[in-house]
Amino acid sequence: MCPQAGQSDPKTFAAYYQGFLGGKLFRWLDLMKLRIMKRVLGRSAGPLQLVDLGCGTGNISRRLHSACPHVEITCVDHDPRLLALAMRGDFKTVAADFNRTLPFADASFDVVLMVDTIEHVASRSATLNEATRILRDTGSLIVFTPPYDSIRWLAGEMFFRIVTRRPLEHISPFTNESLTWSLATRFEDCQVGYANFGLTLWGVGSRKRKR
Repeated sequence: MCPQAGQSDPKTFAAYYQGFLGGKLFRWLDLMKLRIMKRVLGRSAGPLQLVDLGCGTGNISRRLHSACPHVEITCVDHDPRLLALAMRGDFKTVAADFNRTLPFADASFDVVLMVDTIEHVASRSATLNEATRILRDTGSLIVFTPPYDSIRWLAGEMFFRIVTRRPLEHISPFTNESLTWSLATRFEDCQVGYANFGLTLWGVGSRKRKR
């Protein structure tokens, strides 16, 4: 569950970012995620406004901006220490609680990115509604989340718990079916699939449905 903006759990922060390998144990999973992001962003040659909801240290945003310099990125997280690290990439940073209304006007961004964030929120429906609200009509929502219908992920999660000795706090888990439904009810075009040998579930929704 995401704490309120400006609040964080010191034990959780230390365990993940300062513990075993400094959170790098599964960093290799980001390679395929970045490939999917670049494929979506490559559809437009013009400048794009992207918001990274749950940016963490800004690692993904830095690598994405390096590959796609036409994308202007705003990094958002609840933890001020993570935002301070994200600022090293010269990104605009905003503190926000994903369980509340996001501090952006309607239709503010061309792309909303959520990398391993949605499974931590109290209401995935409310958070997805907010993500859709701040997205422009022709924009895209890109979501990455663990697949709880994948035996490989469930085995990987068990391994992660044994190695790191900490819970993942995934209180809003997704399956392929539930993510497909969540995107299809909000977007006219959607794609959902697995990556990283079944350890990653990804979804892309484009063109908001009129309400």
